[in-house]
Formats: sequence, C-alpha cells, structure tokens
Amino acid sequence: MRARNNEYSWCLKSPSLTLTFSDHKHGREDQSALLSNSMADASPIILTAVRMEQKAIQQTLLQRGLKNVRVECLGIGAKHFSKLSDLPSNREVWLCGLAGALDPRLAVADVVVDGELSTANSRREVWRGKIVCASEIVSSPEKKAELFIRTNALAVDMESDAVRAWTGDHGLQFLHIRAISDRADETLDPRVLGLVDEMGNPKPLSLAKALAGSPTLMPYLVKLGKNSKLALANLADVVVESVLQKRS
Repeated sequence: MRARNNEYSWCLKSPSLTLTFSDHKHGREDQSALLSNSMADASPIILTAVRMEQKAIQQTLLQRGLKNVRVECLGIGAKHFSKLSDLPSNREVWLCGLAGALDPRLAVADVVVDGELSTANSRREVWRGKIVCASEIVSSPEKKAELFIRTNALAVDMESDAVRAWTGDHGLQFLHIRAISDRADETLDPRVLGLVDEMGNPKPLSLAKALAGSPTLMPYLVKLGKNSKLALANLADVVVESVLQKRS
C-alpha cells in the first residue's frame, strides 16, 4: 500500500542553487562552498509516485547529511508529471518507489534496479533487471504471472513510461529503482487505490466507508502497511547510498 495515514502528507522541495562566497579582504573564493555546490550538481533528480515514498527518501537523505537533493512527487500513474516544468535538463533522473513483484523469486522489501547503478559499496544486495510499466493496477497472481511471461520483467509500476519518455526526449540518463511491496503470488486488492488520492494521501471518508462495508479489509491493510514500511526502508537505504557514492 502506498499510503497509510496523514503523516505522509508533506513535501520538501530543495532545488540546487549555485552560490559563490568571496573573501573580499583577500579576494579569495570560499573553496568549501565551491566544493559543496559541485557535489550538489552531481546529485540526481529523484522522482517518486506518492508522498510516503518521497518522505522516506527525504528523511534518510537528511539523516545522512544530504540537504540539497531534490525529491519530487509525480502522483500515481505520473498524473502530475507535467506540472514539474522546472526540472533541470542536465541532470540524471531517478524514479524510485514501491512496486509489485512479477518474478516469483522476489520477496517483500527486495530492491530492483533497472539501469546503470554502482552498488559496489552498498550494504544491501539488489536485483537487476527490467521493471515494466502498466496503465492500471496488476492485482492478481494470475495477471502478474501473465505479465511476467510476456515481458520477462522483474516488477511492475505505473509511472515509468512517462518519465522514461521525457528523459529520452531530453537526452538524460534514466535510472529506475523499486522495492517490492507485494509478492508475485499475493493479491493486491484493487480497492486500495480508491482509499487514497493521486498523491497517495489517505481519504478518511472512503477508508471509513470501505471498512464499514468490509471489516476484513483492516487486517489486509495492516499487513500491506507493514510490508510497505519494510520496503521503503530498504529503498531509501539503496537510493541514499547510491547518491553518496555518486557525490564522492
């Protein structure tokens, strides 16, 4: 599940600014400022589908002392991607978030990387392979199995086609990183998408109505929430470690 409660409802934007500080007395530029800005310029633009993914990555970035990495939220299905008109056209773009597994070997919280990424110093192993984009939720084990056979992809998302097309049009490097929130043999209840808005924020009235009509939905949501929390922790670790390696 991509959102559980209102704590995942804020957004932090940190566009990189190039600043040069001068020592007027001696006529020397502050070398530490130049180094800091050089490192910032090497950072990718990180995109997520929903707020909880965005917040998990932002929190881990801040914990590791990275305060000027831009993390933007696109909305489910990248519905708000067109509103991000100020994205730099000279930076790598990383799409990061949760995904459903297609390959039966993948477990919850496994991280899948589609693209060129150095993980030589990473604390976590990652799977490497294709992540396919679907226009709607792939909910059942049968549909996941059919898509796996047809595409040989490891996992499925709902945003990458739009981002991949934009980066291709602008000649930018695209990297796709996902953590598994539901296994290939697990059913993802399609009602989940109706319980959140386009940014993944919960809709209290819809949630209350759904639970009133189907009390058994609660244990399912609790399990999905726990799986998402585990997956987000691994995702954020891999993403932030990769940013640190790129800036070193």
